[in-house]
Amino acid sequence: MLRYIARRLVATIPVLFGVSVLVFSFVHLIPGDPAVALLGERATQENVERMREQMGLNDPLYVQYIRFLIGKTSFVAISEDMTYTTRSGDKCIELEDDLVCKSKVSDTTWQSAQTGLTCSRVGSGMICHLGGVLWGDLGRSIHGNIPVTLELKRRFPATVELSIVAMIIAVTIGIPAGVFSALYRNSIIDTATMLGALTGVSMPIFWLGILLMWLFGLVLGWLPTGSRLSVGVELKTITNLYILDSILTGNGEALIDSVKHIILPSIALATIPLSIIARMTRSSMLEILGQDYVRTAHAKGLSPRVVVVRHAMRNAMMPVVTIVGLQIGSLLAGAILTETVFSWPGIGKWVFDAISGRDYPIVQSVTLIITVIFVLVNLLVDISYAFLNPRIRYQ
Repeated sequence: MLRYIARRLVATIPVLFGVSVLVFSFVHLIPGDPAVALLGERATQENVERMREQMGLNDPLYVQYIRFLIGKTSFVAISEDMTYTTRSGDKCIELEDDLVCKSKVSDTTWQSAQTGLTCSRVGSGMICHLGGVLWGDLGRSIHGNIPVTLELKRRFPATVELSIVAMIIAVTIGIPAGVFSALYRNSIIDTATMLGALTGVSMPIFWLGILLMWLFGLVLGWLPTGSRLSVGVELKTITNLYILDSILTGNGEALIDSVKHIILPSIALATIPLSIIARMTRSSMLEILGQDYVRTAHAKGLSPRVVVVRHAMRNAMMPVVTIVGLQIGSLLAGAILTETVFSWPGIGKWVFDAISGRDYPIVQSVTLIITVIFVLVNLLVDISYAFLNPRIRYQ
């Protein structure tokens, strides 16, 4: 099992590399100029060219890609007489008119507070880098010059929370609906379930979101239509997952308010995966219920509940688990539309604004993060097969 997991993790490296190349190429080849988007349509050509030069957009694409991947990286030989202690007690080194000081978190990491240059001690020297995805630095946004990593840490939990709630809704409703639809095939329950599933798949997220906002927010006034918390509700954040933080801090007011805010966007986001899970569950259950061992279990006198739960559902869940894993990526992608409609402060709205403003670092970084999550979720799905079906062994 461990060897299989290690092989799969190693196999993700070329996948991530290929995705990074494709995303980088597509983003830079779409119409539009970040310099024009930053300066405005009335900017002179001279100012636009100067801005493009500062942003490195005049360099060849492969040079820009290498800079995005590894940043500015160099090896610097360091001797002990080059280090000194400042008045504040920090141990520092001057590198090319930049003051790089020892990190208080790690003994082997040095960093500049001014330029963001980071150095790691290796033997008698240091590997210094400025930016670069491979070093965990996703760069800075074009608009606002904000570190992408910091903004991602602030926004990503909102998208994760929305996706988790949406997936819980999709699984808890979709699987039972598919099971009952299979058990009562060609009945009113089956027809209603499949009609609802077909409708759910067919409805665009943005249209459903606007409809939910209009009905439950404006007409009935039951639920809020945007943001994560109401004005005036205070919450001490620990994980930035508002529902979890409300529970951890014992803040009942924030818990109720955060649940109310997440209901409408999570329902809109869960509709499509719910429908797909219900249809797949029904199809898988119908196939399993027709197997010989299920008929044998009935012939032995086992109760229908035991036959369905212990014998049929466990084997029927394998394709359903695969679909659930695939829907994780769809939820993260669908969150862009959902968060835009509901003004949800996650990565979806952030990426939408970044695409409109041709903010390359944000689009590239978020796409890579979603790809990593998608690959890891599918790895977990593959591993779960061995628990659902003991006959499966990973050699």
